[in-house]
Amino acid sequence: MPKEIEVKLVATAEVFQRVLAQLAATPQKADEKQLDVYFSPDKGFIHEKVPFEWLSIRSRGGKNKVCYKHFYPEGAEKTTHCEECEFLIDNPVAQAELFKHLGFKPVITVDKHRLAYQFMETEVALDTVKDLGYFIEIEANEREDLTRGQAQIDAVIQALNLEGLPQDLRGYPYRLIEKLKAA
Repeated sequence: MPKEIEVKLVATAEVFQRVLAQLAATPQKADEKQLDVYFSPDKGFIHEKVPFEWLSIRSRGGKNKVCYKHFYPEGAEKTTHCEECEFLIDNPVAQAELFKHLGFKPVITVDKHRLAYQFMETEVALDTVKDLGYFIEIEANEREDLTRGQAQIDAVIQALNLEGLPQDLRGYPYRLIEKLKAA
């Protein structure tokens, strides 16, 4: 499976708008609403102290996909990368039913608006996530060499003056689950 090397930063509305203005002349890859429904087996993914696997049905630009992600190192607070397996489906309702019959239950839905840009050797995504706020995700074009991929990300963090922003080490589904538990 291809590796995904990325960093997700927690942003304020002001930082989000500043970066949006900085990227205004950059080629835009996406401007879309994205909806991800996450599934977990009864004693599975979400019951780990630090979840390292996620299974979801994603809706992007009128297309639906099944996505499985496995983060490494497993169970670590800070991961280096994830392996991702993603494929198109034509019937997300039927796919969700299949997951349920296999013992997977829907646990959380991530509803976000994403603006994505190709910038330097990365994709920079500006996400507004319902019930969570603003995030900046930087994903390296490099898919094999972790050191080179991290260097691509570090160069963008410096170019966009994002040093010092806190990293989201857990991801949107985990943050939403934690928020529900706290309520």
